[in-house]
Amino acid sequence: MNRYAMTVTVTSLALGLAAAADQKENLLPNGGFEQVQAGVPVAWIYATEGGDPAEFRIIQQEPKDGRNVLRIAGNVTWAAAISTHRIPADPQQRYTLTGYVRVPRGQALIKFDYFKDDQHLGHTLQPGQIVQAGNEWTRISVRSETELHPTATHLLVTVAILGNAEGHFDALNVTAVR
Repeated sequence: MNRYAMTVTVTSLALGLAAAADQKENLLPNGGFEQVQAGVPVAWIYATEGGDPAEFRIIQQEPKDGRNVLRIAGNVTWAAAISTHRIPADPQQRYTLTGYVRVPRGQALIKFDYFKDDQHLGHTLQPGQIVQAGNEWTRISVRSETELHPTATHLLVTVAILGNAEGHFDALNVTAVR
């Protein structure tokens, strides 16, 4: 093997290892809403404040990734889709939630909710986490605040609209970071 071929091989191997290290395991199953049963994404539930009527629908209109997008619309206090997958909480561990939001009208957000068993302890709301109306996909990144909820047993991921709004959600990903 000549020096050029060896350099190319070593460089290719190094780049491949670096790319693999950058791709961390997604702790959130079905964050792209690709698995659907009876019109509802698998491992997700819907909720609204006080039972306000809202429309929850899987659409294929300009997805960010894959083929499906979760659309939530209504004139509500809030309407949310909540992942039923419990991410174990460790106060020494940090998690990052990333996802894409498109908001044709109103406001939308993605967030972590913290629980001790079935008791809600709080949620993470950080600057830039609430997306205002716009027709482009906006990438949101949320850092967990597990240190503020040391008794939490698990985290859940929530996507929501606020007020008279329509929000589209796609490509949600949760990774553990040290």
